[in-house]
Amino acid sequence: MADDRPSTSQRVKGHTLRSEGKAHAADHPTNITMARRYGWEGFGLCSCGARSAPALGSDYARKQWHRRHKADVLSTQEDPT
Repeated sequence: MADDRPSTSQRVKGHTLRSEGKAHAADHPTNITMARRYGWEGFGLCSCGARSAPALGSDYARKQWHRRHKADVLSTQEDPT
């Protein structure tokens, strides 16, 4: 199913996708580590602490999640003018 939310590839201060979208596993709610193998199902992590939910099946899907996450962040920021 396609997600119709807007996405952005622009840089947003404080929001960097960790490990270029490689899978991260949660072996404990407070301990999220890089998965042992690349390309398998795992979470996308942003430097702000946001985590994709649910776990995603590819690096591409995690990058797409991060683009949507940044768009959500930008849409909630107040217009400085």
